[in-house]
This record gives sequence, C-alpha cells and structure tokens, in this order.
Amino acid sequence: MHQIEAALSAFELVEHGKARAYLRREDAAWLQAAGVLAPATLVGPGALDRGRGARVALGGRQCFVKHYVRGGLLGRAFGDRYVSAARFGRDLAAGEVVRRSGVPAPAVLALVIETEGLLCRAWQISEFVEGLVELGSALAVRAGRARREILRGAGRAVRRMHDAGVAHPDLTLRNVAVDGAGTVMLLDFDRCTLAPWAARRRHNLFRLHRSARKAGVWRGGDAARAERRDIAAFLCGYRRKGDAARVAACAFAFYRAWERVHALFWTRS
Repeated sequence: MHQIEAALSAFELVEHGKARAYLRREDAAWLQAAGVLAPATLVGPGALDRGRGARVALGGRQCFVKHYVRGGLLGRAFGDRYVSAARFGRDLAAGEVVRRSGVPAPAVLALVIETEGLLCRAWQISEFVEGLVELGSALAVRAGRARREILRGAGRAVRRMHDAGVAHPDLTLRNVAVDGAGTVMLLDFDRCTLAPWAARRRHNLFRLHRSARKAGVWRGGDAARAERRDIAAFLCGYRRKGDAARVAACAFAFYRAWERVHALFWTRS
C-alpha cells in the first residue's frame, strides 16, 4: 500500500465537471492548457484503435493517447464503459512503480476518468518515444553479440520489474520494445498487478517465451540451438545474486517438458 501511495504522489488530482484527472505534477499546468480534461476531443473520430491508441501533439510535445476499451463479450455490451475506476488507478500506480525501479518505460503524463451515471470511461496520456521497435523486429535484424546484448537488456528490464513487485499479465514481444540507442523498454502496464508471488513471475516469463515461439523468432534447421542461445542470453540479464538464474532455467526446462506433453494431446483444428 505504501508503494502505491508513493507512486501516486507523483500525480496531482484535478476535478473538472464529470472528469477526474491525475496529472503529473511537473506537467500539470501545460497538460490542462492542452485540453487533457476533455480527452475525447484530443484525437479525431476513429483514430483510437482498441489496445493501441493515437499519437497526438499536445503543448508542443508528442504524446500517446490510449483510450480504455473492453474486449470480448463485455466489449460488445459495454464498449468503453466500466463499472469501476479502480483498475485505471492500479495501472497508473504499477507503471510508476516500474519506472521508479529503474526500468526504462514511457512516462505516463495523465490519467483522465469521466463518469457517466454509474459507469465511467478513461484515457491515459503518456510521452511518445521516437524510434521504438518491437523486440521481435529488433531481433530480426541483429545477430551475434548485438542480439545477445538486446536479450540481456530485456532480461534486466523484466528482472527489475519483478523485483519491484510488479507482474505484467501481457508480457509479449509487442510490449517489449527497443529504441534507437538499443535500450530495452517495457510498455503497456494495463492490468498489471503489484504481486510478488513467484508463480506470477514465472507466468510472465512463459508468456514472453510463447510469444516469441508464435512470432517465429526461431526458424530453420538451427532453430532449437538458436532458441537455447537466446534463452541463455535473456537469463544472463535476468539473473541476480543467488540461484535466481538456475531456478529460472529449471522453470523453463519444466515448461518445455510440459509443452511436449501438451502437444501429444492437443490437436489444432
């Protein structure tokens, strides 16, 4: 709880009509002048895609506006409306906790929540980082030492996030990015939880691995060997003092064994 309060202390609460906004303190003045208290007017119709968002210029700065929209059956019924705003606050706090732990990540500038009767809608405005490419694309053009350095950087970023007590439920290649200088950044802390449990951390690692497998990062006759090399490089960055690297390696070995058993009984249609 103290960790969440410390993270949210970086934001100033501003209320205007039906809108309640959390603005980064040092940016509150220009954000209000740029009109973030009316977030629906910041971008044109159709510019916001579910799960992504739109790049806009606010106050002379490039920003990224994300509109929270439900998916699945609830999305058909409620669209962008939510019963509770607690989720948005958790996302904001988790992202700030991660940044304070030293993980490179775009800074969230504002969270704006609009109430509509018993329901609410929300937008998140963050800084836009030029030149970011997804981890899968970055690996596709790198080999040898350059490839290993990127993977070690990814391992270090994920380890710092886990050490901060944050679990990322959608840790995929899409949410791990590399900037022009080769710095690995973590993105989109939607539905992140402050959960120190080892099981959540292992699930994050397994999900990232599955994402790489599905994206076809390892192909060709040498795919198995390349996969082992990449995992070793990632774990080299992920490790910390003690037996963490060995434990993580054992967890991956167990996961791979489970994959093989699962493949015997699972038939794709």
